[in-house]
Amino acid sequence: ALLRYYPDRFERAVLMQLFGLHEHTTEIDEWKGLNTSGVDHWFDKWADDMVKSNRASQEGVEKLKRNMFGPVKIFIFSCTRKDVTAVKHPLLVLAGVDIY
Repeated sequence: ALLRYYPDRFERAVLMQLFGLHEHTTEIDEWKGLNTSGVDHWFDKWADDMVKSNRASQEGVEKLKRNMFGPVKIFIFSCTRKDVTAVKHPLLVLAGVDIY
């Protein structure tokens, strides 16, 4: 958001995708289609722990999951392709290399 609204404050930027939905490329573990099973695995375990410990409601974690992962987003969770293509600064893209 800062780069979008205050581009004069930056010389360059880094776009990090620590986790996300994507198809298998060079990762060690192989899967077909999107890696939704890996994402569901870690998110659902975390959500279950949050609900069981009364730190979140079931409705709250379900809403968070929908907001983060649905409808299917095959890019970066924090911005759109349009946002990234509008960046005129040098941009280093760092992607994860595992099923998550």
